[in-house]
Amino acid sequence: MIAAMGIIGILFGTHILCIHDWKEADCLRSQICTMCGRTKGEALGHTYSELTCTEDAICIRCGDVKEKATGHKWTEITCTEDAICTVCGEIGQKATGHTWIEANCKTPKTCSVCGKTEGEKSDHKWKDATCTEPKTCTSCGETSGEALGHDWIAATYTAPKTCSRCGETSGEKLVKATYTVSFNVYDLANQLGIKTAAHEILVVNSVRADNGTATVEGVSMWGTVAAETIKVTGCTEGSVTISGTITTLAQDTSQQGPFSFQITGYAG
Repeated sequence: MIAAMGIIGILFGTHILCIHDWKEADCLRSQICTMCGRTKGEALGHTYSELTCTEDAICIRCGDVKEKATGHKWTEITCTEDAICTVCGEIGQKATGHTWIEANCKTPKTCSVCGKTEGEKSDHKWKDATCTEPKTCTSCGETSGEALGHDWIAATYTAPKTCSRCGETSGEKLVKATYTVSFNVYDLANQLGIKTAAHEILVVNSVRADNGTATVEGVSMWGTVAAETIKVTGCTEGSVTISGTITTLAQDTSQQGPFSFQITGYAG
């Protein structure tokens, strides 16, 4: 019996005989005895989860990754259609909706993204014609008719040629023609009835003119003027009236003055 027990111990010690302790099979290995290493059955093999757009194909037992998630394959988003995954059907970004450009006189209301139109064109928005530009649409620039042309008012002495509509001017204002009118002092004395001897001198004391600047021409004597003529310069065309006073150096006090005068001549 002792010998038999010894033989049995040897058989167990060398794992010829074994009370097996089986380790469960996994994806890659069959069942194996932890005591003697003997195997039994087949490896289970991987059991993979379904591959999706967002989830990898993974073994449900060991976690081995067979294939990476592909990611969504989106359709193109439009003004009216959402982005949709062609693989799984998930809806991504929502349709943007139309981006409208308002109607004008050339095109109806139009989407700037997809080109869809809606409604009808609008009417022209006309700006009235001016002297230099025809009637013009402020939206599209189309023109109608002709420019009005300037309505000229002739130049005057105070303003150049001027358009009555827009105020534009052309050229220069008129320049008045000026004249000089002369009056003979001795003729004037005769008209006033001043009786002077040939050697006596008439003196013009003052001169005023209604149409120009009066100047007295002659020679100086004792601070006054011994005048031969009275000239009115810078006159405009028409009648010129001068007035003033005259004295003489006559010995006869009744003929010394001053004598007031007024006389009219014509310029032009």
